[in-house]
Amino acid sequence: MQNVDLEGLHYIGGDISLEVLEDVKQKHESSALEFIHLDKTSDSLPKADLMLCRDCLFHLKWWLRWAFFENFVDSDIPYLLMTMHFVSKNPRLNRNGGYKRFNPCVAPFNLCQPIQTISETGEINLDPEFMATNKGKNQRALGLWSREQIKQALVSRKS
Repeated sequence: MQNVDLEGLHYIGGDISLEVLEDVKQKHESSALEFIHLDKTSDSLPKADLMLCRDCLFHLKWWLRWAFFENFVDSDIPYLLMTMHFVSKNPRLNRNGGYKRFNPCVAPFNLCQPIQTISETGEINLDPEFMATNKGKNQRALGLWSREQIKQALVSRKS
C-alpha cells in the first residue's frame, strides 16, 4: 500500500496483530492514513466504500473464511476486493496462519466470478498445461465482488 497513490482518500488499515499495527502506525500513520486493531472475522468493520482484503484469507481455516464473509455482509461496505488464486480446488489448512492457495469461486465457497479481476502476476493464462507449471500455479489476482454477490454465496451455502 505504501506505493499506492491515496491522494484525496481516507485509508483505514486494520490488523489483528498489535505488534504489526504499532510498527505500521509509527511508520505511516497520518491524518489520511488510519490504522486500527481489527479482527475482520468478528469485529464490526468501519464504514468504507471498499474493503481490500489482500493476502489474508489463504492463511485462515475455512470456518474463519466463512466468518469473514458473514462479517463483511453484515457491514455496509458495498464492495470487496480480495486476493484470489486460480486453483481448481481449495485445499484445507491444517492450522490458522499456514498457507494454501485460495480461489473463492470454487467449492466450498462458490462465489460467482468477480466483477473485475486485477492480475498481480501478469497476464492470466488458464491453459491446463500452463496451470500445471509452478508459474501457472502461482498466478494470482485481486478480484472485486459486490456485497450482494457475497451475500448470495452465503445464502446458497445455507440452502
